[in-house]
Amino acid sequence: MVEEAIGWNGLLQGGKMLLIKDCVASPGSFLLHYLINRLLTSSEYQSSSSAAPLVVFLALSEPVHHYNRILRKQGCNLVAYQDSGSIVLMDMLSLAGMMEKVICTPVDSGSKSTGVSSKCLLSEVYQNVLENLRKHPGRPAWIIIDDVSVLEVVSQGSNIDLLDFIHYCRALSSSEQSCSLVLLVHQDIYQSSEEVVTLIKHLEHWADTVINVAPLSTGSAIDVHGQMTIIHRTSYNTKCHANLMVFTDPKKELYSLHYKILENTVHFFPPGKHF
Repeated sequence: MVEEAIGWNGLLQGGKMLLIKDCVASPGSFLLHYLINRLLTSSEYQSSSSAAPLVVFLALSEPVHHYNRILRKQGCNLVAYQDSGSIVLMDMLSLAGMMEKVICTPVDSGSKSTGVSSKCLLSEVYQNVLENLRKHPGRPAWIIIDDVSVLEVVSQGSNIDLLDFIHYCRALSSSEQSCSLVLLVHQDIYQSSEEVVTLIKHLEHWADTVINVAPLSTGSAIDVHGQMTIIHRTSYNTKCHANLMVFTDPKKELYSLHYKILENTVHFFPPGKHF
């Protein structure tokens, strides 16, 4: 059901940007796990002429073994897919290695201090992503970032450098190789900063689809862990599921779903119904 709401009929659509906004009370990382599992294990790619996607995962929020443990419970062996070249993992240790390459000397040659330029570091990350895409020409790629707030730290608080990095990642999609971008952002940690709220507005403007993950408006419940509001900024030309709550206007389509997180999967269902 969630695939239908997001606009995925059959194979996942390429060349799109998906923004997931969550909060402390309702983390949205489960959607990243769900998406990665779907991309790596879907049998629909095996039965179609389309090439299986390449996933470039910037796993910055948690250690790699955290993601591996969760996905293994869902029947996805992340290590095996990494060995086969289906997914490329870049964690904080990878960034630490890149940092050693980009120690930049100041423009002022008379100064003895050195430092790491955020632009140089993000450029190194981008080049690493680009190199992995070039190793698989024509193969659809998905760049998944968990999460934007960590990249903001990497950019040393420079929203301009961070937006430039995301813009260049979006621009990787071409007629020869589609490239989609998935971002997770914690919106409630930015409410006190006007500058960073502007960052989120930029991301929302770029996104083809925005998913808001939030607690239930009616309070906590045993059978429902939270609600998702899915907003399409572009048309997908798909039929609406009869059970989905749909509101339309000339610029966007809005869907509402509830979810329940289990040990080895996630269930999605329309509001008012129980799994």
